Amino acid sequence: MLKSNKYSDRRSKRIEEQTRFFRTKITRNCKDRLTSLPDTLLVEILCLLPLKSAAATCVLSRRWRHLWTLLPHLVFDGGDLVDDYWSAESRFIKFNSTVNHILQQLTSPHIHTFDLRISDLGIEEQVCSASLEAWIRLLAARNVATIKVFSDFVWLPTCMFEIQSLVKLQLVGCYDSTLPKIENVKLPNLKNLELIYSQVDPEETLWELIKFCPLLEVLSLLLEYIEVIDISAPNLKSLIIKQIPCGVKLVIDAPMLEHIALDGFLGDYCFVKCLTRLVKADLSIRDFIYSPSGLFRKIPSLLQGISSVKSLQLSNAPSFFTSLNCLYVDVGSIFRNLTHLIMDDCNDERTNVKNPIPVCLLSKLKVIEMLNTKWNADYVNLLDYILSNVNVLKRLYVSSVYDESINYKDDDDPEEQDFKRGQLWWEYELSNTLLMIPKSSLTYEVEFVGNYIRVSSDKSQNGLIRTSCISTWG
Repeated sequence: MLKSNKYSDRRSKRIEEQTRFFRTKITRNCKDRLTSLPDTLLVEILCLLPLKSAAATCVLSRRWRHLWTLLPHLVFDGGDLVDDYWSAESRFIKFNSTVNHILQQLTSPHIHTFDLRISDLGIEEQVCSASLEAWIRLLAARNVATIKVFSDFVWLPTCMFEIQSLVKLQLVGCYDSTLPKIENVKLPNLKNLELIYSQVDPEETLWELIKFCPLLEVLSLLLEYIEVIDISAPNLKSLIIKQIPCGVKLVIDAPMLEHIALDGFLGDYCFVKCLTRLVKADLSIRDFIYSPSGLFRKIPSLLQGISSVKSLQLSNAPSFFTSLNCLYVDVGSIFRNLTHLIMDDCNDERTNVKNPIPVCLLSKLKVIEMLNTKWNADYVNLLDYILSNVNVLKRLYVSSVYDESINYKDDDDPEEQDFKRGQLWWEYELSNTLLMIPKSSLTYEVEFVGNYIRVSSDKSQNGLIRTSCISTWG
């Protein structure tokens, strides 16, 4: 018995030694494999980590000590770098010292991205602006290509508009900025400019600044207290203007424009040159919902500017076409190239208007998308009307509104149960409209995506198939 126990102890020790040996060997092999990688690849791996974690790798070994200083992508998020329970002054001091330390340690000659998020730090504008100016000057010396700043309120330093290496500038937040004199603007490589909730002074300088960006291709604006938008950009391909105030005059000189998105009120449009390259237009204009007759004079100039589009997205499609019908506009002739219509109509109250979309337009559409359709019988009638007048359609896509409150309400709540039943019945009715399409005329792809029901083309049966999205529902 004693002999058996001794044998068992020896065997256990031998197993432990072998296990320890193999663990050490595997760990050493993993380390050797990682160490054998070139610095450039290790830096790419570090780029996948949060900046704080990447900097922490400096303690791994002598080789790793300075690798993180070669990082080309820098993301500073005040919410991640400081604790919420600190005072506003303490949060900013910690955040400021962290950013300063990292920027001063950098050895990379080229910074690709500088992403700064300083919302909710509770700091004074002057203090933050002074720090931002110092950081921008350090980045300019490192040939930064992309600058993104997200802030509640800060005064932008003029040196930000003097970085010759800058390719993309994204400013999101409540900014005030006195732009530099136009002769001091140096943005020869800027291709993408986004100004959201910004207030510039004077606004005329902004339009001059845009003219001095010869390579600008993408421009996105949401400006407050603006009266005139005057854009002249010879190479601009995409223009996005959000929350256009009432009564604004828009002058657009961009002959290379391929995409335009307009959101807000209908303005006085002046397109200096014909937009012959324009392919896609997104319109979310509130005036079409109410259609006051005094605004009808503004519609023709807008239509003339976007008439060459192949794809048109409308947030209030029935109201849009109803307004054009009131003007006796020949929609088929104006949108002579249109083949793709996207309707995002969840808030449009004019869906019940009979035959709002002209047949001359429906007959040449190849792709129709109806997004966020709401729980309303009028949408079933509109869909039925569309299906009766398409000739060359290749794809029809329909989606219903998803109410996020479904995930938060009590499933046993009678009101919740009524909502679910109503939504399910609406999706059932709409899917029935699709299933009634004769197989002989079903020459196009069909897809309906709802909260509870899906309908899609079934190539094997040359028809449509309806499936349920419901996993559990009481």
